Amino acid sequence: MTFVSSIANTLVQLQAKPVLYPLIKEVMGCNTPKTLVVRNQNEMLDVATGQFGGTICFFGSGIVLDRILKPLYQSILRHPHLLPNPKAALEWTRLGKSFGIYSLQGALYWAVPFFRNFLTSRRSGTHNFIQMVGVQRKPDVINLQKLKEKQAYSLGMVRNIVTGGVIASALSIGASIYAIRKGLAINKPAAFLLKHLGLGGGSFKNYPRWAEFFFIAVASYVGWIHATRDKFELKEQLLQFGSFLFGWFVPPLLFERYFKGRLRSLLKNEALFKKVMGTNAQGQLNSKLNISNIRKFLAKSPALKQAEALAVYEFAAGMGVSVVLLATLPQLLNFKLTKKRVARSHLPNLPQPQIPYPRFSPTVPLQ
Repeated sequence: MTFVSSIANTLVQLQAKPVLYPLIKEVMGCNTPKTLVVRNQNEMLDVATGQFGGTICFFGSGIVLDRILKPLYQSILRHPHLLPNPKAALEWTRLGKSFGIYSLQGALYWAVPFFRNFLTSRRSGTHNFIQMVGVQRKPDVINLQKLKEKQAYSLGMVRNIVTGGVIASALSIGASIYAIRKGLAINKPAAFLLKHLGLGGGSFKNYPRWAEFFFIAVASYVGWIHATRDKFELKEQLLQFGSFLFGWFVPPLLFERYFKGRLRSLLKNEALFKKVMGTNAQGQLNSKLNISNIRKFLAKSPALKQAEALAVYEFAAGMGVSVVLLATLPQLLNFKLTKKRVARSHLPNLPQPQIPYPRFSPTVPLQ
């Protein structure tokens, strides 16, 4: 068995698990490299809290809400002949469940950076970003009162944002149940939202790409930008966001055109090509090659190995973009740019004294 075939076998097993597969991609392609490319231990724990905290909140809340809402809506739809509009009820169910999950997840992603600020300030003894990452020396005496105020503000923001998300989630679910009970038809705005943002089949396992963009990516960067601790961190987050926007839209479009084109020219049969690609919940061709479909429809074809290799290369290219363009390169650029900005601001650009790894007590002056 070749190396490519081994990777293909692994991908087939992972792709059969629609929750585990994106979790592994997120951890390996983004969270881990971002956590490792840092300036000191304080920043490592700071980044790890933000990255892994968001991932845990996303999958945890999604799985829990999916299991809670499924029997809730099933009990409502159990007797369709008693509903005023059974057909519309199915659509309202999918819409309510989708935005019930999205609202809470978006709020959690927004709140995580504030929780990160709280934990980091407790460990490092500062709420100042450039002091925390070691670009500027911390003062010898900590203003404990101001630090506690910053920590209280961070926890207050976590509480307020999460509460807002819970309320929005409950309103989404309640509104959909009301529409089902009243037999309301799906209007154009609701149909538009369902088409572009609705969970495929109403399941958390079928998260649409545009929902990922708005309720995961944008919500995360809104939180990170909102929770910035000084102007230097704000500029770092804006560069990260710009890099993300480029990496989200440009490489996937180029990869889709390239690998689809290669597969189409390899098969030389449009009907077979469409079968191999498969379709999404909206009836459109999938954007990425699927190894399971390749093995299913090309089992006896001489093009099987080449098609498998194309799918593996596409996966590797996507992971490479995530690791380099979304995680590593923006971090390295920020290290250099922030150092220059601090120097231009005439702030002391001195190395930070290394704090022992156990949690720093802000009541003890630095030596």
